[in-house]
Amino acid sequence: MAGVATPTDETRQKIEENKENIEELRRKFFEENAQDDPEFDARDLDWIRSSDAYMYHVLLIGKMNLDIALEKLTRILKWRKEYGVNDLTFDSFPEYLQQMGGLYSHATDKNGHRILWYRVKHYQKGPENQMWAKKMTVYWLNKLQKEDPENRIVVLEDMTGAGVSNMDIDLIRFKIQCFELYFPALVEMLYIYDMPWILNTLWKIVEKILSQQAREHIKFIRGKEVQTYMDPESLPAHMGGTDPYEWVYVPEDHEVEDAGEEMEDDDEEKIGDASFRSLDGDGDPSLLPIVNAARSLRQPRQPKKVHFQDDVDGKENVDPDHSSSGRKIQRKLGSHRRKPKIMEAHAGPLVTIRPGELLVFAPPASISGSEGISASLTITNTTDKKVAYKMKITTPERYKVRPSMGPINPGSSIHITITLLSGPGEYVVRDKFLIMSSDPGDASFKTTSEITYFWKNVQTENVVEHRMSCIFNPLKSSKGEPSHPTDKNMQNVLDKLKSMEEQMSELRSQNSRMIWLQSLLFFIIMLVFLYVFIFKTNEGAVLSPAPPSPCSEATEKFLRGAREGL
Repeated sequence: MAGVATPTDETRQKIEENKENIEELRRKFFEENAQDDPEFDARDLDWIRSSDAYMYHVLLIGKMNLDIALEKLTRILKWRKEYGVNDLTFDSFPEYLQQMGGLYSHATDKNGHRILWYRVKHYQKGPENQMWAKKMTVYWLNKLQKEDPENRIVVLEDMTGAGVSNMDIDLIRFKIQCFELYFPALVEMLYIYDMPWILNTLWKIVEKILSQQAREHIKFIRGKEVQTYMDPESLPAHMGGTDPYEWVYVPEDHEVEDAGEEMEDDDEEKIGDASFRSLDGDGDPSLLPIVNAARSLRQPRQPKKVHFQDDVDGKENVDPDHSSSGRKIQRKLGSHRRKPKIMEAHAGPLVTIRPGELLVFAPPASISGSEGISASLTITNTTDKKVAYKMKITTPERYKVRPSMGPINPGSSIHITITLLSGPGEYVVRDKFLIMSSDPGDASFKTTSEITYFWKNVQTENVVEHRMSCIFNPLKSSKGEPSHPTDKNMQNVLDKLKSMEEQMSELRSQNSRMIWLQSLLFFIIMLVFLYVFIFKTNEGAVLSPAPPSPCSEATEKFLRGAREGL
């Protein structure tokens, strides 16, 4: 409405009023720090030179004290360089995270603040998930602050469908630190929607690590109370809103055209009696059926053959002329070889794989943050150009692999989690894993379609392969076990809360059975009561004496008079 001051207008007015303090803070910072100081990112130095809004927000968290603000600004910029904030892009995240929609920005609240949505139920506690969740948080906060430094945001933590396994104390602590310090005065309010009662105790622990100022910027809301702060048009249906929006990742500046035909499935690749199959059917959102593909990637499909030789020297076979039949002949000739030591890492021409030979499957160390028996491996790109990788399994229906294929940037690593979906852990020794890597050339891989199409058409001689066996270790401890005494106490609380949740579930089940039995007993009692009432009424009607008739009365009088006369 015209004539009504918006939050942005108010911020601009405050910036003008504090122009001298902003310039003084900027001057003092560059007096104490060199222009090319390696502790800072040059892009951040350019940012504080040009953004008065950012400098004003630093003054705000410094309570308008120049010395405090200078100390905080120096600390923030050092952290940004160390964390690599400016190098985070959405393409740097695994594709399943891009498409999941666990964290995204959409719509505004009633005061015009942009909303950053956290869908907590999508998060599962674990070291790798925590790492990606922190990076995703930093990416979005940095993106929103750079896009509009004058306007604040609100964060909406949607706890619908969340439980104890979705809560991570360390992640919460990191987010609060980002809100309070690393992204100064960006977050106006943190709304926590429909938090389950089982997590109330956990939040009381969290409150003890929060400052008084942070507590003032947190609101717990339930049901339609959220509409006090946001219009129904900005809210999804489960919050009583009418917004049909759902997160869909669309790569920037990329157009795709209809491929015009459906791709056929990969041929099976065999090693001895082991047949490796693609993971296309495992439900991985990064491996959805191809609907369209970039026409520039079209090329004739090539016949595909894969040959393996014994991994005696710990090196990958890139020579297609060595067949498994040749190996059998060598064994028949009686060639004896010393069993190699188990390698911690396998170094190939394109990637290094850790572990090198054996995938160790283990059950979760605790009830929180794990989906079941799982193993993990890391693939590191050791070249100076992008590398594509893909995994295949002899029995893909028994496993979930996240992520199962994708590009790896130069010098970067991809962490892969493999979860056993069915069968006892001891059976993993029957299965084999095949890890394929290849140089994709100039392919950009901005969509799932492109990388899937690449692997369906890549030349055999351009593929480097490495196979791995599996073992089950029920005694392996989790790398994510808390090492700090406070974290251990919090983990104990989480475990107890989980146990309470299970006990409450059992009590609810027993209560439902008791109510059902009580209802049945009441019904039986009512039937008995009705039966007795009706039976007694009918019996009384049969046995009660009939009223005397006039004839009998006259006869009685006659006999009585006769007796008196005698």
